[in-house]
Amino acid sequence: MSPVQPHTIQKEARSCESCHASSAALGYGINDGKYFGDPSKDLIVDLMTAEGDIIPQNYVVQKPKIENLHMDWSRFVDENGRQLQTVGHHFKLSEPLSNAVRKLIDRRSVCLSCHKIIPDKDLAVSLMAHVAQFAGYKIDRDAHDAILSKNLLLVAWVQILFILFVLIVAIYLLYRFVLKKERVK
Repeated sequence: MSPVQPHTIQKEARSCESCHASSAALGYGINDGKYFGDPSKDLIVDLMTAEGDIIPQNYVVQKPKIENLHMDWSRFVDENGRQLQTVGHHFKLSEPLSNAVRKLIDRRSVCLSCHKIIPDKDLAVSLMAHVAQFAGYKIDRDAHDAILSKNLLLVAWVQILFILFVLIVAIYLLYRFVLKKERVK
């Protein structure tokens, strides 16, 4: 979004997740714009009814309202890509990420694709988790990345070998039933 974002001007790069898994970095705001309440209303932290009515007669406004600001100020774009506010107008090329770029880099909730079944909803993974726990093997970030890398490589090779197997069987069947019959005639 900004040409002078800290990861472009410091020695140590940001972690991948700090952008790819962050709704704020994608321009959707802190916690997808749900972090802050409606800034056009006073923020009062006190006893309230379920409908939001304040129970005590005397209360203190913790954060006064900001007139005509009806959205979370940390949001630059909505989920449809509509720009909600001006971004860095003093820098050339400073703008919210385009829909195409956001679609490419967005990796929010990717962990759930595996972790919704890990470790207790799959027998093999559950067994591996229990063996690791019994052996005292701690799965830290490096171990997790190594397991994930091995799994991805294994699945890729299984798929490639399966395709090769199907091709070999198809060639064998073609030779056996089509080409051999033509030789017999």
